[in-house]
Amino acid sequence: MLRTETRPEGFGDQQTDEANIIADRCVSLAENQMDEGKWFSLENPEPSYIWNLESVKRLRNRPGVTLVGLDQCAFGGPFKKSTGILTNCPWLMRQPRCGDAPRHTHTKLEGRIWSYRENREV
Repeated sequence: MLRTETRPEGFGDQQTDEANIIADRCVSLAENQMDEGKWFSLENPEPSYIWNLESVKRLRNRPGVTLVGLDQCAFGGPFKKSTGILTNCPWLMRQPRCGDAPRHTHTKLEGRIWSYRENREV
């Protein structure tokens, strides 16, 4: 387990520390864009722990910044894949969800993997 809801920054291992540095740099770039009156967007899976990192929460609290959810299947993707976009771009503020798209089917995902979130194989 690399992260939890209560420890989104992880537990101090190299992999999460490096990922946190990248996330912090992305936030810094986004803040610079905003300070210069420009647009930014950051994308990650919607259920990602990144949205709970302190630097990301700081950015989320800035006026004009919104965390927008979308589903990749609404854009023709084979899977639902719920995605979050943190942005100040007005044209990204409303994105389609699965139910907004024309009738479609999702490709069945096959295989098994350990879910650290559910603490079981899924």
